Order: sequence, then structure tokens, then C-alpha cells
Amino acid sequence: MKKYNLFKQVLTILFTVLIVQGCTDKDLDAPFAKQTAVSFFSEGGTDNYNKAVIGGYAKLTQFYKNYTGVNGTPRTYLNAIALMRDDMLTSNQPDPYEVFGSLTATDASTSDYYKLAYQLVNRMNLTLEYMAEYGDQVFVDDMELKNTYEGEARFMRAYMYFHLAINYDTPPLIVNTIKDLAFVPSNSASGEVLDYAISELTAAAALLPDSWAAPNTGRITKGSALGILGKALLHKATINGYNGGHLGLAIAAFDQIDGLGYSLLSNFGDNFDGEKENGAESLFELQFGNADSGNNNIWVPIDDFNVIGDLGGFWGFFSKHWSVGGARYMLPSAKLQASFEADDPRMAMTVAGGIISKYTAKDVVDGLGKTSFNNARVLRLADVMLMKAEAILMSGGDKSVAIGLLNKIRERARNSASPSSAVPADRNMAETDENVILQWIMEERVAELSGEESWRWYDLIRWHKAGKIDMTSWDFSSDQTTAFDVSKHLLLPFPASEVSISSGSLIQNAGY
Repeated sequence: MKKYNLFKQVLTILFTVLIVQGCTDKDLDAPFAKQTAVSFFSEGGTDNYNKAVIGGYAKLTQFYKNYTGVNGTPRTYLNAIALMRDDMLTSNQPDPYEVFGSLTATDASTSDYYKLAYQLVNRMNLTLEYMAEYGDQVFVDDMELKNTYEGEARFMRAYMYFHLAINYDTPPLIVNTIKDLAFVPSNSASGEVLDYAISELTAAAALLPDSWAAPNTGRITKGSALGILGKALLHKATINGYNGGHLGLAIAAFDQIDGLGYSLLSNFGDNFDGEKENGAESLFELQFGNADSGNNNIWVPIDDFNVIGDLGGFWGFFSKHWSVGGARYMLPSAKLQASFEADDPRMAMTVAGGIISKYTAKDVVDGLGKTSFNNARVLRLADVMLMKAEAILMSGGDKSVAIGLLNKIRERARNSASPSSAVPADRNMAETDENVILQWIMEERVAELSGEESWRWYDLIRWHKAGKIDMTSWDFSSDQTTAFDVSKHLLLPFPASEVSISSGSLIQNAGY
């Protein structure tokens, strides 16, 4: 497994610089403060920009940590914010992101999610701001490398804003570092942040390399940017029904991925095997730790100052092992278990023994078994192919092409069994009913992608906005008592603390 061992080598110096940005020697007497942001980015050479970009990756990993509530703080499971608000997962105990009715603006997970998002945005704002001022003189002999680092930074900022746009609709849009202590956040206009994310993803795709050689395997590529760009455009296209122009742009983004060397893995389960990371199907894969990081503190974020955290993911929320001590864990809903066609090999690779077995069936963990080193597969080619099929179908394109993409994924699914299964069989290429084909795509996204990232919840949102489903009385197939209000719960609440300090500039989402 190739990991970012580079993290531990660069983060301490980077975060020192982030703290003292804007300070001068006159302001601070401590010797370490003599390196300001200006000197870091103007005098440290190209490697300092690499360190700054790595700081963005470091922040991304924090969305996958298990925040256990040490030192009296509440337990938060940030990945659960995305995963628990759908109908394919349930849990062993009530949780605000499943029951909805208990979700408030003071929830710790929401506050942490929002805080980490803007910390990442600020890191990339800082990097890009100084790159614009000093980059040409620092990268004078390697402008291609400058473009690459710029592409990574713009991607990570745009990726975070894509999520903020879907989850909050009108989050503050901050594209420069905040230097005024009197600054207060305010809402963006509806759709403004999603538009910004689309623009930045487009720019990033033009700057990023097709691939990275070792030891940088796993860093963001052109394919990463194009895939998330297409996903963002698909969301944009379904704000009110399906918009053909944005669907066309999404198809164009997906088309560019075709020539970048990605391919479906021969076995569906290999996508989640801890020993088979960064495979040909993975467009965006977040790199977690390895055995070398086993002496670090697994319970803290990796960029805390006082201790070194572990580059781990918390897939334990898929395992009943974590019920010890009353911890919450996630379970497959009855709807998910009933959704697979009989003998579809993906069912056993997704659900086994009454738990979600993706990531955990072939996990790689630290010596104490407390954190996972199994990378998060954020975006796979199968997801891209299904989105492309939907965009082609709903833009009035060739229905047989859309069905053909669907059938390639179904063929891989049945060949994932040994011996190969007859199920799932190909869909009828002669089908012309748009609603029937869209239903096939919806069903395939469940079978292929359940338990991965936030994609099911995001699918439900855009299909609702497009008028293809009605979430007003949606069956969430939860083991808990749910109280979903479609006028409220499509969005997260802004943290109450942020609304309070804004003195009226940040307006809370409706219902909270």
C-alpha cells in the first residue's frame, strides 16, 4: 500500500506558518515566528508549495476520523453525516442524521464538519493567494509543476465547496484569506457556491496531470477533477427538472475521462480491498496510513500540534465490534438488503453477516485494531459511467448508449463471482421508455455504490429536485423512528455558534 508518509515530515512547519501569517518580527519575539507566510512562500522554493498542498490532503483525512469524545467533548463521526442520511443504512441506536427530528444547529458533528470544511478552504486560499504573488519567481524553471500544485489546491477548495453547496445551499463563499478580525461570514446566493465549484473544477482539470508516478500515487489527477466536475454539473442540471445544457456539459466532462486510462476492475470486491488500493477504477482515493504510523495517537486529528495523529480511517462504524461501550454502528437497511437481485455477487460483497462488509471484509488495520489503513475510494469509474448514462438519457441522447454503460457494470458484477453468475443479466437494449431506463439506473446505483461516501443521499436530493422521486413521504427503511421534513431536512443547519457571531449576517437554514 502506497501512503503519504510525507504528511508527518511537512505538517509541523506548515502549520507554524499558517498560524503566524501576517505577523512580523516586531509582533512576535519567539524565534520560530521569524518565518512568516511571505518568507515561507517566497523564499522556501517549490517544496514549500508542495507542503502547503499536502496540508489540504491532511485536512481531508479528518472527515474520516473517529472523534471519540476525549476530554469531555462529544463523540462525532464526520463520515456519518454523509452516510446516515439515506435509506440504505440504518443504525443500532438513534442518531440525529438518521432520525432527523433531533438534528439541531448545536449538533457537534455538524459544527465539526463545517469547521473542518472552512479550515481546508482557508489553507487552499492561502496557498493560492501566495502562489499568485510569488509563484512565477519560485517556479521560474518549472511552470508545469506550478500548474500542478495550483490544480490540486483549486480542486480541493472546489471539492469542499461542492459539498458545502449541496449540504447548506447558501454557505459563505470565501476565496481569499481572512485578514480582518472584524470579518463576519454571510450567506452566498442560492446556487452561487455550486457555480463557483463548477468553475474551479473546470480550471483544475486543465491544470492537473493525467497521472502521478510513485511515490506520489494517489494524488489528485485530471480524472479526479473531471469526475467531480461531472457530478457537480449533474446536480446543477437537476435544480428544477433536468436542464439539457448542464447535462451536455456533464457528458463532455465524462467523455474526457474515457481517454485517461481508467477501467473497471475485473472483480467488484477488489475496489475495497486494503491490499489493492489505487486500482485502475479509482479516480479519487484518499490515502490513509500504513504500518509505519502505528506508534501515533489514533484518537486525534493528524495535524494537531501537541501529538501526532494517525493517518487512519474509521470504518469501524460498519462493524458490530464497535458496539462495545455503547458506540453507534451502521447497519444495512431492510430496503438495501431487499434491493439486490437474487444471486447478484455484489450483495455478499456489500452486506455480510448482517453488517456492511465494504471496506471491513478485507480491511487492513493498525496493530491494536483501532483504526483502518484502507483508503477511502471517493470516486470510482463505475459511478462515472452511471452518471454518464443518466445524463445521456435525460438529455434526450441515444438510449442504447445509456443502457450499454449500465450493462458493462452489470457484466462486471456477474463476473465477480467464481464461477461467474448469470445475475445480474444485461438490461434490454431495445427498451425505449425513459422512465423505465432511469429506474434501472437508480437501482444500479444502489447495488453498486451503497455505503460509499455521500452519494446515495446526494442522488436522492437531485432526483427529488428533478421531480423523479418525492421525498415528502419517503421510506427511509430505518430501524429508528424518523421524522423527516422535506422543507427542512434536505439541508444541514449552519452551526448555531457561526450564526451567533455573524450578528445577523449568516441566516440560518429554514426550520432550524
